[in-house]
Amino acid sequence: MLQLIENAWHYTVKLVISNNPEAGGLVLAQQAGIETKALSRADYPSLAEFKSAIFESTLEAGADLVCLAGFMMLVPEQYTKIFTGQMINIHPSLLPKFPGLDTHKRVIEGGEREHGCTVHFVDAGVDTGPIIAQAKLKVRPDSQADDLSREVLALEHKLYPWVVNSIARGWIRPTNGQVQIEPQAKLDAAAKGFIIPR
Repeated sequence: MLQLIENAWHYTVKLVISNNPEAGGLVLAQQAGIETKALSRADYPSLAEFKSAIFESTLEAGADLVCLAGFMMLVPEQYTKIFTGQMINIHPSLLPKFPGLDTHKRVIEGGEREHGCTVHFVDAGVDTGPIIAQAKLKVRPDSQADDLSREVLALEHKLYPWVVNSIARGWIRPTNGQVQIEPQAKLDAAAKGFIIPR
């Protein structure tokens, strides 16, 4: 969860939540003095209550932006409504192609020549929210799923921070279910090799 700083090239991370108490992101956050919370599915009678605990924690944090990474579950619709335009996710494919799981394997099986990652606003569907930006790479004839996983992850580590920074600067905004991209963001994306698909 992030506190955005208007017209700045940075943001403040308010809280890092994971369902894995051993997650590396929690360790990094703790080392940086950032509040963390580990929530275990085993502590909740139902999946719905577990999800609710996660998103109630985000509400309590009072963040301006919720950034999902590796969240392999549908966000409950009540929270997609609460966080409309304030929740983003990164997905390892060039959406709308290959939503859901096993993207690298499916890309190879589908004979795709390009692959990559997408940052999008979150809605109630499976990777169906408005697309913000993408980064892509060529799929080699000898590419394996593990190779693509590593290569796409490297792209994710570049694209996701750029999108968050651009939102913090006011360069990217949700408007009536669409994504408004300022000219500065388009120029900066082009310089970095990112794609603004519109």
